[in-house]
Amino acid sequence: GQAANIGVVIRDDTGVVIGPAGAAIALAGNGHTSFVLSLQYPVTAHKRGTIEFDTPAGGKISVLGIRTTPLGSSNTLTTIPPLANVGTNGGSIAHIATGNGWQTTFVLVNTGASVAQVHLKFFADSGSPLSLPLSFPQSGSGTTTVAATVDQALAAGAMLIVQSAAPLTDPAPTIGSAQLTTNGNVGGFVIFRYNPNGQEAVVPLESRTANAYILAFDNTAGTGTGVAINSVSAQAVNIPVVVRDDTGTQIATDMIPLAANGHLAFTLFVDKYPATANIRGTLEFDTPAS
Repeated sequence: GQAANIGVVIRDDTGVVIGPAGAAIALAGNGHTSFVLSLQYPVTAHKRGTIEFDTPAGGKISVLGIRTTPLGSSNTLTTIPPLANVGTNGGSIAHIATGNGWQTTFVLVNTGASVAQVHLKFFADSGSPLSLPLSFPQSGSGTTTVAATVDQALAAGAMLIVQSAAPLTDPAPTIGSAQLTTNGNVGGFVIFRYNPNGQEAVVPLESRTANAYILAFDNTAGTGTGVAINSVSAQAVNIPVVVRDDTGTQIATDMIPLAANGHLAFTLFVDKYPATANIRGTLEFDTPAS
């Protein structure tokens, strides 16, 4: 409810500060501003990096990024989730897809003040290690390696981009899940891209350890909901599921078995729960004991 000056720090993807010294954004109480980053801060044009918005003493702020490629195109429009209160427990992503037009890109940022080790691992549906074609756009080499893990030191404030794009000619995309472990404050998100039409979606790494996760679905008007779930556990698990309509009435229950580090992806009413066809509602996935 009070006016505030919000500190701004701009870094390149190596963690080096490149922004104007003492940069700040003045906002009135409950105020708002929006801008194109490269126009507001020309130093960011044609670069990768991060921009940090510091909450002023006694203030409260929220931040949202919008990604469009190429700039001004209507082909790609998705959000960029801000990183905040990043811990040291890493995270996971319940779904990855590469090949047959699909591309998955990991964007990892060390928000801490010291070097952190990054360990990114990929898993197949069975929970076994999943080798993927990997490239590192920041290197500029254009070379691709095949591996089931990425292990790298990441400087304070630096960003790491890991991309997997198997050939478009693959008869089906390779799917699975991923887990990030680290000894530092590393967080990030994943960009799913369908290259034939440029469509993108961004998903933050999941670092919460909740007793249950609720997914709202809408299968009306020809819309279909896809679901992915993964186990971040070294033991096989059975995951209780409760399906409800939008009034809260329970319409189905289930138990999904997953192998250690296993993964499952399905279309909601086609593959699993026909009662969800043409309705809205929620899915509740309960974290099993241990």
